[in-house]
Amino acid sequence: MMSGRHTGEQHSHTVEGTDPQLYVEVHDPDADAGLRPILLIHGFSSSSKLNWEDTGWLSALLAAGRRVITVDLPGHGRSGAPEDMDSYSPSRIRADLLQIAFDAGVRPVRAGDPSSGLDLVGYSLGSRLAWEFGATQPEIVHRIVLGGPNMADPLAEFDLVAAQRYLADGTPIADESTAGLLKMAQALPSNNIFALLSLVEAIKGEPYDLSLIHI
Repeated sequence: MMSGRHTGEQHSHTVEGTDPQLYVEVHDPDADAGLRPILLIHGFSSSSKLNWEDTGWLSALLAAGRRVITVDLPGHGRSGAPEDMDSYSPSRIRADLLQIAFDAGVRPVRAGDPSSGLDLVGYSLGSRLAWEFGATQPEIVHRIVLGGPNMADPLAEFDLVAAQRYLADGTPIADESTAGLLKMAQALPSNNIFALLSLVEAIKGEPYDLSLIHI
């Protein structure tokens, strides 16, 4: 797992149970407000830099005295693109996020202790991951903010075969949602398009089921 501070210092180390190709940063504020850390989870085909740094979220949270944890999802941003499909499954990503939180010193929520627990902010795909993370790890999650959540998962409806044909020989994609998502994924040179398709395939294997979540 690659990690660093907001000062730009970076070092690499591996934590058992966490995908070593994930790029993680822990950002410490100049003046700590004594509140629990915030984990930011970006959207499909984006990155922590695009969703949180370039938009001012990171600087605003640091200015408020919050400690912030950011991670680039597999195949995105500065993270690697694992070859095994399991690395892209939502359940594996949630397990990695849990290990990342523990590695950053997150402790279970305790009444009367504002520094305990973890706050989550997720956007798009990140909102799905944040929602499910809160449902499976309620003992450490204090609050969740969801941006762009969907009642249905557009990635689950993604036409993988059509996307693969388009990439192979340019065959037009009939489904507008699939075409739009693929165009978005190709827009960033840092994206590994085949890794992102592996992520889509893994998501199809673990459908987003709101009925299973009670928080």
